[in-house]
Amino acid sequence: MSNTLDGICILEDDRDEISMFNSCLGEVGVANDDYVIVRSAPLLRSYLERGQRAKLYLLDDKVPGEGPRSLDRRFIENYNVLMDAYPVEERDSVVVVYTGSDPTDEIRAFCAERGIEVIPKDKLLNVFGDENILQGLVEKYVQPRSEPLIDPQP
Repeated sequence: MSNTLDGICILEDDRDEISMFNSCLGEVGVANDDYVIVRSAPLLRSYLERGQRAKLYLLDDKVPGEGPRSLDRRFIENYNVLMDAYPVEERDSVVVVYTGSDPTDEIRAFCAERGIEVIPKDKLLNVFGDENILQGLVEKYVQPRSEPLIDPQP
């Protein structure tokens, strides 16, 4: 039995970017208890091993892991750990977004094969621009609403 968070699980280790996520999620109407930020690959694994689940996963690429190469790219590894935590019949409903800032060709191909969106954090966290990608993700996967979460500017 899983403990579902009707929200977002974010894998991010950079303090400044965590602060930006906190601010931007608040701007698009996501309450603090509707998301969780895990700061390393081992913490993501622990989150999943406890049976916790989210509707949307935003996974950074270069996050601390275990061992001497702890800041190597680990998106593919973390994606596989995430998918292994779900029964096969539920894996199609898991929504993952790659949020690393510089995906390699290998990662782009991996994401393309699996239908994973590749959205750099600078675009994802631009909630005041013309295209509010974060709000779109929240509305689509987390909090479907009929009205916008941010009032349009007059």
